[in-house]
Amino acid sequence: MSEEEIHAFSSRISVKRFNKGDMLIEEGDRVDKVFFIMEGLVRQYILKEGIEKSVFFYVEDEMVRLIEDDATIPKSSYFLECLEDCTICVAYSRQDDAAFIKKYPRFESLCLILMENIFKQTQHSFEDHIHNSPKDRYLKFLEKRPDLVQRVPQKYLASYLGYTPESLSRIKKRIYAERKPF
Repeated sequence: MSEEEIHAFSSRISVKRFNKGDMLIEEGDRVDKVFFIMEGLVRQYILKEGIEKSVFFYVEDEMVRLIEDDATIPKSSYFLECLEDCTICVAYSRQDDAAFIKKYPRFESLCLILMENIFKQTQHSFEDHIHNSPKDRYLKFLEKRPDLVQRVPQKYLASYLGYTPESLSRIKKRIYAERKPF
């Protein structure tokens, strides 16, 4: 990147500290920022009939970019909550994306790569929920995201996997019993 590109990009970001429990975005908030998790854990969830449903967990070196149906007035359908103390790179208002990319076209390729990665992640997560049994969903989660098992409270993990904390506890006991040597 040229000095001008580096300066233009860095002027659009700031690094901020957030405490455990801080909300980055709440339902109804304007969706005009992109977050890059440098340190910590962020949970994305929805509120459905008063019950929190975990949608995704973001950790170090992952980008959070919420995409809403109405691009003209993007309002969040989600909540983003820090589950740990976090250091997050908060990037620019999305209103001027087109002008920025027109002036610095190299960033369009970077944006496309990042968005493709997010899409792949979402697609795999959706497929796992559709095609796997509750036990297999948990085993697949253990395989793909072992780092999160200790970091995410069980109630949020259960919600993400599509069951109650009690059901998750029973699944864990069954798996442990199956693996236990006689």
